[in-house]
Amino acid sequence: MLRLHLGDQALGAWIVRRGEPHQIGEFPETPSGHDEFSRFLNRQPAAGHLLLLDHAAPRLIAETLPTAGFLANRRMLALRLERLYPDTRWRCAIRLPAPAATSRSIAFLALPETPALQGWLDDLAAASISPRGIHCAPLLLAPFLARRQQLTARLLVLSQHDQAIRLCLLQQGRPAALAQEAHVQPERIPEAIAHFHHHICLSGTTKAPTIPLCLLGTAEWQEQIEVPGKPLRIVTRYADSNIDLLALPAWRWPRRRFPPPALPHPNHRRIARALWLAGSVASIGGLALTLATQSTLETRNAEIDRTRARLRSLEQASRELESKARQLGLTTAQMPHLAGERKHLGARRDDFANSLRQLAAALDETPGIDLDALEWSAADLEAAGEAWQMQLGGRLSADTAATPASLQGLSERLRSRGMRAVVSTAPGSANFSLRLTADRK
Repeated sequence: MLRLHLGDQALGAWIVRRGEPHQIGEFPETPSGHDEFSRFLNRQPAAGHLLLLDHAAPRLIAETLPTAGFLANRRMLALRLERLYPDTRWRCAIRLPAPAATSRSIAFLALPETPALQGWLDDLAAASISPRGIHCAPLLLAPFLARRQQLTARLLVLSQHDQAIRLCLLQQGRPAALAQEAHVQPERIPEAIAHFHHHICLSGTTKAPTIPLCLLGTAEWQEQIEVPGKPLRIVTRYADSNIDLLALPAWRWPRRRFPPPALPHPNHRRIARALWLAGSVASIGGLALTLATQSTLETRNAEIDRTRARLRSLEQASRELESKARQLGLTTAQMPHLAGERKHLGARRDDFANSLRQLAAALDETPGIDLDALEWSAADLEAAGEAWQMQLGGRLSADTAATPASLQGLSERLRSRGMRAVVSTAPGSANFSLRLTADRK
């Protein structure tokens, strides 16, 4: 994981080894420097890098604002940042300890937007590298100092930089005031501290008469400074204390960074509202479809239950028919034939009853004829156009004198009742067969 440090004239690439930063590359603000940096990025992983901006002095303004709801606070801070620093996107709001419950103190921090910074960011984008975080030095002071010394509620940090000093007031570990001066001689540093202290008292940032002081710089630089009291001294390895900040472990780099999460534009809010409404309509439509599907399933389940009930009733009727068939002496082989003939028999039941009545009347009018067998059928007669047929078998009585005449009279009587009769007899035999048919109506 790289630590990129952007100075006013060059961009440095650093890595951390055994808790110390080591430079592995420096790229000047020239076309050749950008080309070399692009080639350097091609050999690096695409994510996880941290960028520390030190190309210009940061600006910080602390204000006290009334409290409001979460969304109103967020919108208010975004509008205030845009009004204070309209010329840069490198800005963020830091919440400070509030003097009262009805108000809140906010520090608005920003760095200037420069073509050099944009050029380096374009190089990172061309290499498809997205920095894990973009920070400035005041945001890293608190976690850096906390590794070496327990922080007090208020702490004034005097840090050494190349040909400049920076004064930063930390309240609960958060920057509340900033001042940077260039080319300050060591003997004039106490005067700069007094002036900064007077400025923050006038601005209302703090009312404490004295604030603990912390010196952050090389040992040689700290020896040249004479300040009253016993300040906290933290010795750095480099003359620019920002380089030592790069050694901070990645998980200790704060969440406050640049740029802040962008607030939705009013048009985006309208789009989001429209999407929410569309999602609601889709949810309602899905619910309606689910209910309709459920209703359909319930209807089908009801039909299935009715079908099952009919099947159970048919099975019961089938068992009853089998029981009656066994009582009538039908065999198992005859039962399928009976089931097949049942439909035709049921449709010709009236014809069968009428034909039996007509036959009985004709037999009553013709004495001397006894029937031995009767077979009535209504199936397989559709092609011949016949409604039913009846096959009779019988014999003549022994006392009958005119056998052919008796049979002929029976045939005539049956024809007069709408039936066709065909009589068959054997010579010298009293037995005969009679076939009766009727046309379809």
